[in-house]
Amino acid sequence: MSAQSSTGDSIVFASGTAGAVGGAYIEVTVNPSERVQLRGGLRADRFSLDQNVRIGPRASATVTLADGAALTVAAGRYRQYVRETEEPLAVIGTALPNPGESQRLAVAGASHFVLSLEQRLRDGFRLSVEGFYKAFDGLPTTADGTAESSGVDVWLRRNQGRFRGWFGYSLAWVWSDDAQPLSPTHIFAGRQVVTGGLTGPIIGRGSFDVRVSYGSGLPFAAIPEPESGTPVFDITMAPAYSATASEPLPALPAAPDQPYLRVDAQLARTWDAEVNGIAFQLTPYVKVLNALNRRDGIFYFFDRGAGSPARALAGLPVLPIVGIDWKF
Repeated sequence: MSAQSSTGDSIVFASGTAGAVGGAYIEVTVNPSERVQLRGGLRADRFSLDQNVRIGPRASATVTLADGAALTVAAGRYRQYVRETEEPLAVIGTALPNPGESQRLAVAGASHFVLSLEQRLRDGFRLSVEGFYKAFDGLPTTADGTAESSGVDVWLRRNQGRFRGWFGYSLAWVWSDDAQPLSPTHIFAGRQVVTGGLTGPIIGRGSFDVRVSYGSGLPFAAIPEPESGTPVFDITMAPAYSATASEPLPALPAAPDQPYLRVDAQLARTWDAEVNGIAFQLTPYVKVLNALNRRDGIFYFFDRGAGSPARALAGLPVLPIVGIDWKF
């Protein structure tokens, strides 16, 4: 995501960074009784931009209750690369991005705790409710490098029978104590997503698959704030926006005005075939992604000077796909 104020005299800069990571994971599963399953794992990661090997333990315990219900408690830790925010510009003859550590990736971590309850219903239906809490550290986007998140997921699934599908609802929050008077950040944000899908047979050995998702709220990602003061090279060009004591910074919009609705659909037909005594199945299919030509953007642009809402820079257009699935 990016934050930028632009006019006809603005200079546009681009920066990039790269990193590699390798890891290994080991897991052990133990059943001390018919109703209890214990799982434990350990992951080791080596990041190319970090000198240390990072260890991430995780464990879970599942207890099967009466009437087809199962209770699971899980906890663990993981790490991944995150992009650091941009630093102010420096001037060496011409305006250039300030090089250094600020242009690199950072290794952030998270500790998570999950509590879930799953109930087997009639006719192959399963109902599950899951709550989670995450504590993030090593973030370059908050003053103390930390943030917290929590949420709840509700799922209704059917994985057997002629017609299969699911319905899910997810609600999550993320918050941080990072609040700066000259560069306001939204320390609390929420997002909700509703998803559903249905697959089944049509016309003999044909099949259909329809998936729908609806959501609102901005994906959780850092929004780099522009420099709040007047740039040092303003002696040669007019600033796009400057802040003074009598002219405070406008608030940054937190989310796009409109939610998104995405529909994916597929039609397929299976044929049996045999060549030289080898039997296999061919399934040609036609799929359309984002059939309504709507999707929340992956990247957003904020024009601080105009005070306009977030505008999606990239999204998925209507994407037809024709393919063949080959199974032995």
